[in-house]
Amino acid sequence: MSSGNTKPKVLIVGAGIGGLTLGAILEKANIPYEIFEKASVMKPLGSAMAVGPPVMPMFAQLGIIDQIIAKGIKGEKCNMYSEKDGLLLQLDFVAGEAE
Repeated sequence: MSSGNTKPKVLIVGAGIGGLTLGAILEKANIPYEIFEKASVMKPLGSAMAVGPPVMPMFAQLGIIDQIIAKGIKGEKCNMYSEKDGLLLQLDFVAGEAE
């Protein structure tokens, strides 16, 4: 690597939520990067991503919090399934009530 003022290229292995988030942060910081993913095609999984309060400041720093909120859907319940065993866990969320 040269001792000049060039930034190293960051190699990101995996295009999951962590890899894509790191890519967005590096993009904003104008740091070169490349993302590698083993899957050759994207397939819908029928699942959702829960985003809790700790990650919202990161979305604000990236300047995308308004888009995240606009695309988000408030969850009222969460069911977790296993292909083998069926329903494993069911959580119901009721606004304004603490459990």
